Amino acid sequence: LHDRGQAPNNWNWNNMQSRNLLNLALALLVAGLALFAYLRPAPQDAAQLKVSSLAAAQVARIVIQRPGQSELALQKRAGLWFVAAPFNARADNLRVEKILKILSAKSAQSFAATDLARFGLDQSPLRLAIDGQTFAFGTQHPLSNEIYVATQGRVYLLPPSHFASAAASAPDFASKMLFAPDENPVAFAFPGLTLTQDQGKWSRLPPGPDLSQDSLNQWADEWRHAIAVIAQPYAQGKPAEALSVRLANGKTVPFQVLQRDPELVLLRGDENMQYHFPGAIGSRLLLPPQSH
Repeated sequence: LHDRGQAPNNWNWNNMQSRNLLNLALALLVAGLALFAYLRPAPQDAAQLKVSSLAAAQVARIVIQRPGQSELALQKRAGLWFVAAPFNARADNLRVEKILKILSAKSAQSFAATDLARFGLDQSPLRLAIDGQTFAFGTQHPLSNEIYVATQGRVYLLPPSHFASAAASAPDFASKMLFAPDENPVAFAFPGLTLTQDQGKWSRLPPGPDLSQDSLNQWADEWRHAIAVIAQPYAQGKPAEALSVRLANGKTVPFQVLQRDPELVLLRGDENMQYHFPGAIGSRLLLPPQSH
């Protein structure tokens, strides 16, 4: 009877020892894994191959060539970008910045620029030259959808966004802002009405009811910050009426109204560019506030 009474105690003791050993083993395993995770080298980004050493801020000229289309040239002057060919216009700086992102691009792998046909580079659909460094675009990789890009004797795989940024049409690169950032309208000459700001106060000719200064300031700001839906070189259209805007720097900008409905189309004469605005915006621009 005594031996039978001791058996459960021995079993409990052995079972407790086994669990303690198991817990200790698990603790050592966790500690070992933590130490391995701490000591192992940090994972490296697969895309380590830079495609250019040019600095975007230092670039002064960009040329885009596509088969069957006129060459598109962008030129930097006094810190601002301009379309230099196939027409002259202020450029959309954000679009230019997207193109320049290719200078900081990295690729996971590169290939020798031989047997170009297998990369679709024997008949490149687009060539981009940035201050002398040329990037030729080929076909897409069938698995990653990245695009083969040849430059400086090597072929790299890059995201398709670089191709899309450079593949826009020439008018897309023209700024849609009616005025440059440093152009501030201070006088408007409409048929039969002139509005002039002097020392912060607006006046009109011919004289009329008192003007709502706040409303006129808001209206002048709408002109100053007007952004068109489309900006393109003057193509066609008989001017319906003329108006002009004098800037704070003394320059007078001539405008022609080519169309009022269903959209307003303004021709800026000094740039030979036409700007298209939705009808509601056009109505506000051509109808200045008159009085309180």
